[in-house]
Amino acid sequence: MKKTALALGGGAVLGAAHVGVLRAVSELDIHLSMVSGTSIGAFIAALYAFGKSWEEIRDIALAIDWVDLSGLALSQFGLLSNKKFGTMVTDLLGKRDIRDARIPLSIVATDIGAGRKFVFTEGDVAMAVMA
Repeated sequence: MKKTALALGGGAVLGAAHVGVLRAVSELDIHLSMVSGTSIGAFIAALYAFGKSWEEIRDIALAIDWVDLSGLALSQFGLLSNKKFGTMVTDLLGKRDIRDARIPLSIVATDIGAGRKFVFTEGDVAMAVMA
């Protein structure tokens, strides 16, 4: 059986492009077997994997104060503090485990201490998105 996966990359501006991709997926009636993302892509992928439609994600993205969302600060998650981002994920989805997603979800981050990628396939969604 053929499976289709969608991987969404990082870069805040790409969040709008990701919404366009999800719209095309919906309009073309493409069934996604799994979804993954990093940075803004992790945020969008998590919302989608937990059942938000592209229209809902578009509306969320339009309502975000992008300047206020992350600030420059050294944190356990890197150079940008993503605490507000994590709070937003929890507000939108509740406290959820990645394994509970309607579509299998993987969130990709970098372990800056080891210099390697780390793939979250379980655990708190908000924490993984912040990573």
